[in-house]
Amino acid sequence: ISFIIAGLGTSFTLFMYNISGVVRALQHQLFSGIVQVISTIASIITTITLLMLNFGLYAIPLGIIIYGSIASIGELAILLFIIPKTISLKLTFHFSRSTIKELIRPIGWLFLARVSATIANKSDNILICIAIGNKAVVIYTIAKRIIDLISMLVGHLSSAFNPSLSHFFGEKKN
Repeated sequence: ISFIIAGLGTSFTLFMYNISGVVRALQHQLFSGIVQVISTIASIITTITLLMLNFGLYAIPLGIIIYGSIASIGELAILLFIIPKTISLKLTFHFSRSTIKELIRPIGWLFLARVSATIANKSDNILICIAIGNKAVVIYTIAKRIIDLISMLVGHLSSAFNPSLSHFFGEKKN
């Protein structure tokens, strides 16, 4: 059951990454970052609370579900809030078949990289459980979440510059 719960939480997380990409592309990195920080903190608090209530290993996948669901709902709310503003701009897109292929190719690789990274990041818990035991997984997961939170904050700060740099270099070419 624990693996099914973790799989569901990971599905929410992958769904959130897709919405987050659109939100960031529409120049709203700050709100996306705030949602992800809140989701991570809620996930850590949930995991620690459930551990103290003797939920055992179920605390870890339930923490993942909390992260994925809060982040998905938050990113979706941001997207629904900013879409009317974007639509009111009456953006028009002119794509040729070659342009669409050119855009889809890197998106496919990005999706593959995200799925691979998610599998790699979540499989370490299973390996530690097999090698050392259940109690070590709990300690490792909590320690890793704290490190992941710090890494996420640094990553969001650096990715906040990506659209601005793209715009800057795009204007230089025109």
